[in-house]
Amino acid sequence: PALPEAIAEKYTAEGVPTTPAQILVTPGAQHALNIVLRALAGKQDRVLVEHPTYPNALDAIRAAGCKPLPGALPSGTSPAWDIDGMVATMNQQRPAVAYLVPDFHNPTGRIMTDLQRRRLTRAAAASGTVLVVDETLRGLNLDGVRTAPMSSFSPAVVSIGSLSK
Repeated sequence: PALPEAIAEKYTAEGVPTTPAQILVTPGAQHALNIVLRALAGKQDRVLVEHPTYPNALDAIRAAGCKPLPGALPSGTSPAWDIDGMVATMNQQRPAVAYLVPDFHNPTGRIMTDLQRRRLTRAAAASGTVLVVDETLRGLNLDGVRTAPMSSFSPAVVSIGSLSK
């Protein structure tokens, strides 16, 4: 019982009021993603992913019988996401789920701005897409970059984290 309480306190301290009952502890982030995909997406449902994205997430999406729907990240050294493209994809394709890594994105290392987070949560709500946000790398903030957790913009965001990193 102490672990869900500590996790809930951490989210509450970051501006996301959370109770221990809202926390599900799993053996790891990959296991959590598998559970979430099976709970929120049916076979053949589309799952929006950043391209490139964490390869093991693609494995989990395919194992759940879902179809990854890539949303390209701008090439080069741009720190940005193509939010317009992701919003258009949500509006046109209506994916059941969008899997995102907004903090220290794996593999690019990018950090999504709060303005981009807000826009994506609004677009997801409008399209009926559930945002599944992998926050596994959020704690690796060695440069002191301050961003709000994606779930602070919407209570409909599912956050996944891990202590393994």
